[in-house]
Amino acid sequence: MSKRVALAAMISLAAIGGCGKSESTSGGESGDVSKPAGGVISGKVTYADGKPIDAPGADIAISVYGVSTAGEKVSYSPAVKADGTYKQKAVPGSYRFNNMNTVKVTFDSQNVLMPLEPVGTSWNKDQDVTDGIVQDFVWKITGRTPNGNGSQDNFTDWYGVSIKPMYSGYRNDLKQSTKPLPDHTKLTFTLKPTGPRIDGKPAEPVTVEREYANYGIKPSLLNDLPCADYDLTGSIIFPDGTTRPMVFEVKYAQFQPVQPVRFAPGSSTGFWPVNVSFAYDN
Repeated sequence: MSKRVALAAMISLAAIGGCGKSESTSGGESGDVSKPAGGVISGKVTYADGKPIDAPGADIAISVYGVSTAGEKVSYSPAVKADGTYKQKAVPGSYRFNNMNTVKVTFDSQNVLMPLEPVGTSWNKDQDVTDGIVQDFVWKITGRTPNGNGSQDNFTDWYGVSIKPMYSGYRNDLKQSTKPLPDHTKLTFTLKPTGPRIDGKPAEPVTVEREYANYGIKPSLLNDLPCADYDLTGSIIFPDGTTRPMVFEVKYAQFQPVQPVRFAPGSSTGFWPVNVSFAYDN
């Protein structure tokens, strides 16, 4: 009888251990956040190249909300690890992600929120957590936003920062009007970085060409630039081939050949465009 009792006890312990392992797997304890796990919301947050976000002081905020099977409103803000992964156990119910998921960074001693782009099309749709929910996000420094039309005249259509150059019709320093630019005048703007990008990576020089036509610059913005501090210079190429360097009104009645460019945080995320006024010597 004692041998039978001992054997029965061993079988019972094995069964209990097996059940515990099954519950752990369904609860999403596996390290692979790319595979759905029952009762778990998981994913990763990276740069566009798939690498974890390592910008100095980066603080990632993800928001998910829903309704439990018991009819209660539920919300979660899962912590994101250094490798970009996150995992959140959730009570049974239906969930979707907020439309404002961000990474907060410090740039030029200013705190600024940058939007994260959700991967795929399920992020704003109700999903049952029973079978697990996987959602990745990407921080893009440049590129077209999902809801934008790709207009180079609209800064909100792009993740990169924008500069709005305007031809000055009056020289405050000379107290006289400037000569109008003829149609089809070519404008070349050169941006030399004076510091790293917003993600902490080295910035590179950028050259943008525009045309002056119908009393305006076409397109009107130097758009989708990697966010960094720049020194802006430029040249004006007239239809007859004559080239003149630009001068910028860096302060009232003070025109100089170099315009320092610094960006200010927007009202919610990103940065406002920087307005610059330029002319050339008559």
